[in-house]
Parts: sequence; structure tokens; C-alpha cells
Amino acid sequence: MKRFTAAALAAATAMSLAVAPAQAADDVAYLRGLNKPGGSSAVTDTELAGYAVAAGLVEGLNKADLTNNQGLTSSVRDMVERDEKNNTNKFNDASKGVLNSSLKNDANNGYKLGTTFEILLGTGIAAVLLAALGGAAYAGVIPGVQLPF
Repeated sequence: MKRFTAAALAAATAMSLAVAPAQAADDVAYLRGLNKPGGSSAVTDTELAGYAVAAGLVEGLNKADLTNNQGLTSSVRDMVERDEKNNTNKFNDASKGVLNSSLKNDANNGYKLGTTFEILLGTGIAAVLLAALGGAAYAGVIPGVQLPF
């Protein structure tokens, strides 16, 4: 049983690391990252604001022709639209605080604005879910699962 599990895990890992074919470049406007040597910590607030404005312009100009690394992610777009609709500044406040480092990383690497935030959010949700399942298994709540410790 252990060999079967190890083989299945090895196969799943190999499949997830498979190389995807390269995609041809599109003839639409796109954003280049700042590529600062100090990483996202070296990106200033002024540079971030410029990148955010450029991302918004790219989003507006290429609405139908956006590729994966252009414009805004759906989560950032939804936050901005909600702020405009409700006349609040929640996104502006968050982008100066909690989201600031994520947005700076996007600007430095040329990612779609909000990509790092979505990756971190998904990773956090997965970690909480795994911790809850591990705790339930340790407590014996899940029938048929016995941990070795």
C-alpha cells in the first residue's frame, strides 16, 4: 500500500511539473515589470501608483484582448468597482496597508495587479483547511484515520 501511495504521489508531482507549451505574443499593449534589484521592497509608492494607472489604462484599452499578465485581476477589479459604487475608500486604504507589499511585488515582476494577493489568499485558505483536517484527524473525529503519533 505504501508503494502504491508513493507511486501515485510521484506521478501526480511529475504531472503537475510538466512543461506547458510556449504561447505566442499578442499584439496588444502590455506592462513590463520594474525589475528592481532589491525586489518589491525597492519599489516606491510613486512607482506603484504609476504601474497601477498603467494597469488601469491597459485594462480599459484592451478589454476584449487581455492576456494573463495584463490589467487587473478580478478581485482587485471587484474591490475598485465596489468602492466606486459605494463611495468608499476601502481599496485605497487596503492598498496603502495590507495589500501594499503584494501590489509592489506585482509591479516589480510585471504581473497583473492583484496576482500576488490572490496567490497568498489561496495559499492561506489551503493552509487553514489542511490544519483543520489535521486537527480533526488528530482528535479522532474522522473515522478510519489513525495517525501514528
